Amino acid sequence: QQCAVLERLVRDLFYPVRIVRHPTVRENDGLPLSSRNQRLNSAERVAAGRMARAVQIAAGKRARVAVPHLHQLLRGIKGVRLEYAEIVDGVLWVAAWVGKVRLIDHRKVCGSMIRLLFLVGVSWAGALLASPTWEIVRVGRVDYVSLKSFAKFYGFTIPNEIEPNRPFVMSSAQGNLRMTLESREMRWKGVRYWLSHSLRRVDGKVLVPRVDLVKTFDPLLRPNAEIAKRPLQGVVIDPGHGGGDQGTRAARGLSEKTANLDVGKRLAKLLDGAGIPWVLTRNKDRYLDHADRSKLADDRPGFIFVSIHFNEDSSRSTDGWETYSLSPQYAPSTSSGGTLVGDEDEIWAGNSYDHHNFLLTQAIHRAAVTAKTNAPNDRGVKRARFKVLRLANSPSVLVEGGFMSNPREASLMRTEAYRQQVAEWIFQGIVAYRKSQETLPSGTRLSVAKTNKVSSSTPELRPVMNLDSVPPYRPKAASTNPSVATNQSSGTNPAATAQSIDGEVRRAVPVIPGKKAN
Repeated sequence: QQCAVLERLVRDLFYPVRIVRHPTVRENDGLPLSSRNQRLNSAERVAAGRMARAVQIAAGKRARVAVPHLHQLLRGIKGVRLEYAEIVDGVLWVAAWVGKVRLIDHRKVCGSMIRLLFLVGVSWAGALLASPTWEIVRVGRVDYVSLKSFAKFYGFTIPNEIEPNRPFVMSSAQGNLRMTLESREMRWKGVRYWLSHSLRRVDGKVLVPRVDLVKTFDPLLRPNAEIAKRPLQGVVIDPGHGGGDQGTRAARGLSEKTANLDVGKRLAKLLDGAGIPWVLTRNKDRYLDHADRSKLADDRPGFIFVSIHFNEDSSRSTDGWETYSLSPQYAPSTSSGGTLVGDEDEIWAGNSYDHHNFLLTQAIHRAAVTAKTNAPNDRGVKRARFKVLRLANSPSVLVEGGFMSNPREASLMRTEAYRQQVAEWIFQGIVAYRKSQETLPSGTRLSVAKTNKVSSSTPELRPVMNLDSVPPYRPKAASTNPSVATNQSSGTNPAATAQSIDGEVRRAVPVIPGKKAN
């Protein structure tokens, strides 16, 4: 039963975990091996063995008679009190009391699979189905929840009319959510997001993809409500490409690898000014394997991974900013158009941080597309299984800061002013994410006030210890993270002294204003 509960939990909440069942280990008389068996006296131990045999016999019957037959068999065993017997998915699940010890057992049932439930003192109770909090509908291989249950949980008001391919707005105290039937696109507080699957209408009910309920809407509407906050300790800055890997060269006079590195150095300088530790995966024109880039975050607990890129498209008119987080397990990447392509079941190291991946990604994206000046076209918060995101054992994001194939944006990228602006937008998003992960300072220290006795018969209340004598908490002089400790104690960036891959992780070279990148 415990394994079944865990499997359902993992499936319903899309945890990146694979449950591996192991066959039940039994004692010689068939009783499942358990520490509880040691609490049985000799007579109870015999009764427990007979109960295990009864479960085995009943499971050999057809499903429609297995539970009544078990009920009859257990009546003849003294000291056994049945709590329940139920068939689910072709398995007979049993719980019973032997003396003061509760024992559980299960056996695969012969015959058809039906759901029966027997309660103590009732020979036939029929099928009992708990009322679900969420109205769940399965369409093909995809689970959905009804828009009605979604709106009820998050406090949204649904409009009276929802027409296909026409945006509708749901309002709440938090803000307005704009979605479109038969579309994956949605907007929250003016920012564009892409869902894993389109909204659908089946049998008159509008449906929301269940994976997006857990991996998109919940972190967006209830950040860290179910997932603990993760205070930011530093940033791994990854200027994409390098060396023989040019990236896109759609912009004349500026390759992507050069622009990525320039923005990365500018971002490092901004982080330095804010006292946020950082490391660069490369500080010169050389190529690093994706695994080596991601490993820098693995080696620094509490760091986030930010990969910087610029985009290209076959159409010269395509422009704008898009920001990527790792696709959750069971969710297709945005580029697939909502179609399952076969790689969705894979679990990657980065999936352990799905909640924080999304929070970081949307924070950086929002900082860019809502900027007061020169805000880029909003192409949306997207999902992908890029290798650096898959391998990063930390919250991670990949930024596409514009299209080098677009003449207007390419001309902007050639200027230091725009590359500085890109770095500032990323920096502002990181700061917003850091603030969202901060915990409130602890309250004032407790003290025990001495009170007068109510009467002579009332004993005086004394604290176990004098709290005033307990010294206040002081943090240790050295942090458990050597990189952070170095930065705090010496005032220098930890990257300057950190061990690196061929010396590539170090303090950024200051960027001289007014000088164009080669």
